Parts: sequence; C-alpha cells; structure tokens
Amino acid sequence: MKDGTMADIPEEPPECSAERLKELADTNARLQAKIDEQSLALADLEESRAQLSDLASAASDWVWKLDDQLRFIFISDSFERITGISPSMAMGKTRWEVAGADPDCDEFWRQHRDCLMARKTFRDFRYSFISAEGQQEYSRTSGVPYFNGAGRFLGYRGTAIRETDEILARQKAAQLEQSYREIYENAVVGIFRATPEGAFLQANPAMVKLFGFTDEKEFLEAVNNAAENLIPGPPLRIALKKGIEGSGSIEAFEAELLDKTLKNHIWVSISASEVRDENGTVKYFEGMVRDVTKQNKAETELKESEARNRAIVEALDRAQVGLSITTAARGILYVNSSLLKFVGLTDESQVVGRKLADLQRHGLSDFARIGREMYDSIAKTGSWKGDLEWRRADGTIVYLRARSAPFIDDAMIHVILDTTERKELEQRELKLEEGLKQSQKMEALGQMAGGIAHELNNLLHPVINFTLLIQDQIEDPKLRHYLSRVLECSRKAANIVSDGLTFAHKGAGERKMADLMELTKRAARFTRGILPMDIELKIRTAEGAAIAEVNETEFIQVVMKLAQNANDAMEGVGQILLQMDCVNLDGADAEKLSLEAGEYACLIVSDQGHGIPDDILDHIFEPFFTTKQVGRGTGLGLTVVYGIVKGWNGAIAVESQKGEGATVKVYIPMSHKAEPAPEAKGI
Repeated sequence: MKDGTMADIPEEPPECSAERLKELADTNARLQAKIDEQSLALADLEESRAQLSDLASAASDWVWKLDDQLRFIFISDSFERITGISPSMAMGKTRWEVAGADPDCDEFWRQHRDCLMARKTFRDFRYSFISAEGQQEYSRTSGVPYFNGAGRFLGYRGTAIRETDEILARQKAAQLEQSYREIYENAVVGIFRATPEGAFLQANPAMVKLFGFTDEKEFLEAVNNAAENLIPGPPLRIALKKGIEGSGSIEAFEAELLDKTLKNHIWVSISASEVRDENGTVKYFEGMVRDVTKQNKAETELKESEARNRAIVEALDRAQVGLSITTAARGILYVNSSLLKFVGLTDESQVVGRKLADLQRHGLSDFARIGREMYDSIAKTGSWKGDLEWRRADGTIVYLRARSAPFIDDAMIHVILDTTERKELEQRELKLEEGLKQSQKMEALGQMAGGIAHELNNLLHPVINFTLLIQDQIEDPKLRHYLSRVLECSRKAANIVSDGLTFAHKGAGERKMADLMELTKRAARFTRGILPMDIELKIRTAEGAAIAEVNETEFIQVVMKLAQNANDAMEGVGQILLQMDCVNLDGADAEKLSLEAGEYACLIVSDQGHGIPDDILDHIFEPFFTTKQVGRGTGLGLTVVYGIVKGWNGAIAVESQKGEGATVKVYIPMSHKAEPAPEAKGI
C-alpha cells in the first residue's frame, strides 16, 4: 500500500481468478440447492405440524403442553372460549394443583402422577376442577411425552375434551330417576304401567294395597288374568286404551271396581297417558289411580243435605245473615248473597273452591291463624266464634262476626253478621270518652299548675330582687359567689314557673301572622346556642312560605325544648334534624290527629337516640312524667310544648321505636289572612 504500513498484495493472474470464480459459483449452487432442499423439508414439517394441530383441535376441545416438571406451560385459547376460564389460572401449576388435590394423600392422583413420572402415554384421564365462578368442571384428557434429539425428556403434549355438560346431564338423570323411584314407592295414590295392549307391567305398593293384594306379583297375575267386570278387568282396560289413543291421555276417568275379595266396591279416578320412544312408537301407558269412594259418598250426601236446607238458606238471606259452607279439603263450597254483599263481591265464583287462607289479600286479620283456631276450637268444644276484618276492593274495611259448627261429614257451616256499623259506633264512643277524660285531666292539671306557679312566682320575685340588692352591697368574693348561685337557681325556678303558667294557658303572649319557614331558621340560631358541640343540627325548609298565626316567642320555645329533648335522648352526641314543611291532611289523617282536614305547617324534629318504648309513648306529654335521672328534668318540657301547640289549635304526633331514635311532628294550621310581619330584630 502507498502509506507503507502494509505490504502490497500481489494481484492474481487472470487465469487463476476465473478458475476461482467458477469454483465459488459451483459451491454457491450446491449450497443454494441444499438450502432449497431444507426449506422444502421445513415447509413439509410446518405443514405436518399444522395438520397435526388441526387434527388435535378437531378431535378435542383444547390442546395443552407440560414442561419437564409436569407444569402447564401452554393451553390453547379454545380453553377459555369453551369453559369461560382463563388459561392463566393453570399456568405454572400441575394438573393436580389445578384440581386442588394432593397425590400424597389421594390414590387416584398418585397413580396419575406415577404414570407421568414414568413418561408413559395416557388416554382418557378424567378429573374435575373448580372454575373461577365456583362451578365444578369435568374434563377428559390424553397426552404423550416428548423428548429432544438427545433423548432428554421435555414434557407432555396432549388434548382435552370438556365433559361437564354430559356428566351434569347424567347426574340430573340419575337424580330424576331416584326421585321417580321414591315417588313411585312412597306415593299415596296408585301408579301403574301397562302395555299398549292393556296388560299391566308394574304397580306400586299403593296400587297393590288399594285392591287388597299383598305384593305386586300377586296383583299383576290376578289383574292380567281377570274375567270381565272383575278388578281392573278387560272392559276397563279397553275403555282406557280407547280414551288414551284418542288424545294421548285421559284425565279423571271414574269407574267402579271390585277389590281382591270381589265383594267390596271401590270408586276410583284414573288419569293416564301414553309414553313414546324416540321414533314416536308407543312404548307403554303410565297413569295414576286415586280412591274417590269416600269423596263421592260425601258429595252425594252433601247434595242431599243442600237440598234439604235450601229453604233455611233462603230465609237467612232475607234476614241479611251471611252463610257459608266449607270443608278442609275443598275450601269454600257455598256462600249466600248476603255474605257476598257484606264483603263487596258480586259472584260466588270469586270465592267458591278457595280456602280461607287463599283470601288473605282481602283480610287485615290473619286468616290462616283464624282457620287453625277455628278447627281446634270445634274439635275441643264443638263450635267457634270470632271476629274478622275484611278489606273490600274499594279499600273500605268491614267487620264481621262469625259462628262456626260441624255440618255434614267434614263440612263446616258458618253464620256471619256484619258488625261494621256497631264497631264504628263503639270506636267513636270510645274515642270521645278518652278525649273527654284527657281534656278533663289536662284542664285539672292546668288549673293546679297555674295555682302553684302563681304562688311560687310570688315567692321567687322577692328572692331574686333581694339577692340582687344584697349582691351589690357585698364585696366578699366568696359570699358574692354564693349569692350568684342563689340567683341562678332562683331564675331556673322562675323558668319552671313560667313553663307551668304556659301549660296552664296563662301568660301566653300575643299571636300574629308569621312565616314559619323563616321563623324556623331564626329558632335554629337560638337552638344551636343551647346544644353541645358534639350535636349536629341540620335545618331543612321547604320552598315558599308557611303562614300561620302563632306567638313567635312560644314557637322558638317549642323548637328549643324539642331540640333539648332530642339532645337528652342522644346524651349529647349525634345529629338532630329540624325540618319545616307544608302538608295537606285528608279526612282520615286529620281524624287520627283530632284535626280538621286542610293545609298545615309541619315542624319535624328527629333524633338518633335510644327511642321511646311503646309502654311509655302514651305518657310523654303528661305533666311531671319523665324517664330522666333525678335532677336532669322537671317533667314539664313536653307538657309545655303540648299546651302551646294546643293553644295554636294544632296537634303533635310522635313516631319512635326503641333503639331507632324518635321523630316529633307538630302540625300548625296554616292561614291565608295576611302576609307575615317583617322579621323582628334581636330575637
């Protein structure tokens, strides 16, 4: 080279280059032929592999592969498509780990593991595993070991078929067969199978017993060889065959048969149908036989009895007395028109054939319980009487008084009177009497409270005034502290006296029109000031105004006392909801509250406290009634609220369950006489 760093390479002679090029070209041609040959071999190999994969996929549901540690390293995508389970659940696990089994403790899996460890080919190995959804999956798998060129074991390859549907179907079929066998053996009605020609093939124990035989063999021999008109003889079988062939089945076919002695007559009801094979050919007849001898006899006697008593029934109808005849097995057999009128029905088909418990949707009473009590009483004393509450289709409630007694065989007769008017009159009289007693009690307590309050007031004012005078003249801090405590207690006593006067309807302030929505918000500001820090007071008011005639100070007093009562119930921790809404009370709701129907403002105070037990709920507005500890309450708080609300011509309702808090609702009559006065300042 020109730089002198390497020796120049002499050029080959032209003749040598041509020979060298030819030699290289021949070598290249041989190599290319070898490459082409190998490519064809690889293509054939790939085609064979693809064919084998296609054949494996066609002959199975999915293919799989294990490594030399017998752990899954491949499962085809069809596994998830067929089973709904991701192949990832099995990756890196052995087959027994997927199945949740331990070969060291399970002989079945030990044999499979030993087979794999011995590198043996296996076919149709069946096992089960639990899917991600908790469903039992069943699989049948086959596999072969594979090795590398040096003979080293690399793992297993194989195919699998899902057998879940087939196994579950077989299990269900076995269960159905077992259920049929249990029904067949233990049924209280006769069950039989007979050839299309009429020969009996099978008879269950009930069928055998019905006709007086001791076992199935004796029964089949006697029946299949019976002469005409004996047991289920040839004429009956011919009639059944004709009936079944006409429509494929026969229902309630009644016949009079003889038992084994050929003396006793048995009335039976037969239902049967044909059973065909997959080709549509009749294999056999299958059916049931029920003894209706007693039933037919009872029906006959009942019809005769109904005919004899029809005149009595018509007389009761004219006298507006309800009448019903029932049996325990067949329910209501008859109702007269008076009873239909009582319960607001127009047609006896609406109740005939039904049992009393089936009519529960009409009843406020527990008809099933009443039915049991009725039958128990009749069994013990021979009769029963009781009251029923029935809801008509239009929602009105009817009160019925029933007397029941045995009739014919297992039938019962019920004489029923409509006592609705008398019941309503008694309720009105009771309500008026209770209201009068409550009014008299409250009036007397009010007079007493007013007298006591005035006397205490006359004593407390000098105490308060003299204490104030003395306090200004004494410099000793200790004595001034004692006097301040005297003053504090005196003022608390004065507040109690004020509550007593309010309860007695004395000292009530001037009432004027006010928007209770705004007044509720103002009252809430005062209320927050008397509640502990751990009590959350939530306020909700409806849109618009709620105009009512109240004393604003009294209204605020009501809110504060109800909130304080709620706070006491929660022991200083929790949430109080203060809500003002407008409601329209209809006649029924207003009557429950002793109010007139119309529009009312509704003040609602709800707490999360311990609730009010049912046994004291009716006493909470009584003066001096309290469940608080001594020194924690006077028993006048809710009484004062009650007196104030009554002074507004309103009402109070309390809803509570022990352990679930309480809700107090105050209803105040709304007025549209004038707009409320502007909000007072400083209140």
